[in-house]
Amino acid sequence: MLCKVCNTRVPGHQSSCPNCGSHTLVETPSSESALTAKLPEIEFPPEEPEKDDAEIEWADDSDSLDLEEPLEPTRETASPASRAPEAPKESRIATPPGRGAAAPRSLAPPDAAAVRRMLCERPAMLEPGLSVYTSEKGTPLGAGYKSAVGGIDLLARDANGDLVVVMVADPEDGPDVISVILQRIGWVRKHLSPNARPVRGVVLLDEVREGISYAASAVSETLSFKTYRIALAFEDVDF
Repeated sequence: MLCKVCNTRVPGHQSSCPNCGSHTLVETPSSESALTAKLPEIEFPPEEPEKDDAEIEWADDSDSLDLEEPLEPTRETASPASRAPEAPKESRIATPPGRGAAAPRSLAPPDAAAVRRMLCERPAMLEPGLSVYTSEKGTPLGAGYKSAVGGIDLLARDANGDLVVVMVADPEDGPDVISVILQRIGWVRKHLSPNARPVRGVVLLDEVREGISYAASAVSETLSFKTYRIALAFEDVDF
């Protein structure tokens, strides 16, 4: 028996609680009945029948997997809204020029002699309006011009009619190329420039030389510097 007031166990031969003196006693439930009362009955959902392959609903093409690259296991799958946009893959096929493609990738620079020949044949490639210096009779003289202080790779006239001394530096040339071209500019200004018209120079380099920047900045009003490269391009042939 149990006391209903203080829940004290009371022997069967006593009619009152030895702890609080209450006469309100209740019978002690058996262990089996107490366990049954404490454990609620669990209901399991009915089993669903297995679906055939024809009944399985597949995801649409938007969630299909790209099998070109191996998949990496992840712990969590982000929702489509939170997924970071994938970076565009670099195309391995070059787009022909004229269709939004970037400039052709440059190859190894040619030798200085090849650049000199191209400049003498097409001086406008260097600067629009540039032409080979000619004599009063119209004879071209500017390609490989010989002066009293040394040879000039290209002596030309610009669109304003002023003389331009162009020198293509060899790979082994250093900062002394500036003094060499300044000497030739001074000679041309003294002997070939009527009415003391300005004469400027252009130095072409296969790459920027170390130690040339300070000297170049001191003569920037007279000299300009350019680097050159040769690019490979392909054109369609119509037969």
